Amino acid sequence: MAEGFDFYALTPEQQEAFLDSSPALPPSPDLLNMANPPNRNLLVFSVVSVGLVLSTLVFAIRAVARHCRMKQCKVADVVAALAFIFYVTHTWTLYSFGLRIGWFAHLYNFRFRDLRTLTECFNLNRTFYSFSIWFVKNAILLDWIRLFVPVNKNMFYWLCVTLIVTNSGLYISTMFTTHFGCTPREKSWEPWRPGYCINTHTADTFAVSFNLFIDLVMLILPQRVIWKLHARTGWKIGISLIFSLGVLTCLCASGRVYVLATSDYAGGDLIQIGSNVIIWAFGELTAAFLVLCVPWAPKAFAGVPSPGLSAIHRYYSSAVARIRTKSKSSTSASNDPDSKLWPNSISSKTYRRMGDDEVESQVRLHDMPCSCGGITATTEISVAASEPRIDGEQDYYRQQQWK
Repeated sequence: MAEGFDFYALTPEQQEAFLDSSPALPPSPDLLNMANPPNRNLLVFSVVSVGLVLSTLVFAIRAVARHCRMKQCKVADVVAALAFIFYVTHTWTLYSFGLRIGWFAHLYNFRFRDLRTLTECFNLNRTFYSFSIWFVKNAILLDWIRLFVPVNKNMFYWLCVTLIVTNSGLYISTMFTTHFGCTPREKSWEPWRPGYCINTHTADTFAVSFNLFIDLVMLILPQRVIWKLHARTGWKIGISLIFSLGVLTCLCASGRVYVLATSDYAGGDLIQIGSNVIIWAFGELTAAFLVLCVPWAPKAFAGVPSPGLSAIHRYYSSAVARIRTKSKSSTSASNDPDSKLWPNSISSKTYRRMGDDEVESQVRLHDMPCSCGGITATTEISVAASEPRIDGEQDYYRQQQWK
């Protein structure tokens, strides 16, 4: 608003005339169309519908794998379900925005009295987006903890926990500034009111930039574990690609950062800016559901009689088994206090016995005089081989006890 403008000093007729005027000036008077503002609803509705169908499909695949195949319901599954519920409500706000405002309409085709409707649409959309992206990212991290940290807590575990806490703080603060960024709250849609508002452009730019940083960390996080496995390079590339769907979320998050960094809230077209930001956010959210659900597809189609699907299932199951086994072995080796008690020479007479529970114990042979030229002890070893299998939280390898 212009400095020194006092809305309440106007007469009632002047106030009504002001509320019916436009908050922005059109580049040309011929472009002014308040009765039926042109928009791109058809294009946006088509994109949103495709995203909704795709996310629903992959979420159903995850549900089949987790509940029908594995008969399990963990914390990650509950969080994923909440994320999908908020995703659907977020999608509803996209249709509502198009019907009430119009996608990629121009601010000069609206009146000051329409600012409240515009603000309500933006705030409602951002709220449901924040809830959905918050839960879907946390569900992804909880899935990774169960996959990559099967036994003891390691560095990967604490990084995931840190990201979960950071995600929670980011999106809670985003929702708070969305609804309480102005004092009084009415000033956010009535800029002529006396009061104070935070610098929303700075706050939004920081939030989306930090969101991009979190997406990049989540993209890199599982790759270190995968590429440290002792396997063929082609095999690592295939598994790495499965966990690289986060590239899509990073691209969409980068689009949001670019739009906000190059926009001007004070003198720009807020509807154009908001439309671009919201579409990029919807793309990021849809891509996050692919990251969450696509890795469960091989398990969901495990029983389908198809050579191609069977091969994919065996390939992915082998990958999961290797990752979990690698995590178990590396964790036990670093945390086992007995790992330093292996004998340096035969004279120590200290040996190790491995049981089915993978807990190492020491057995010290009876002290006896060493007589040269004879057999003092015999050891019988039985070796059994088994195929790795995927069965929920159970171990993927069963080891025959040594005798």
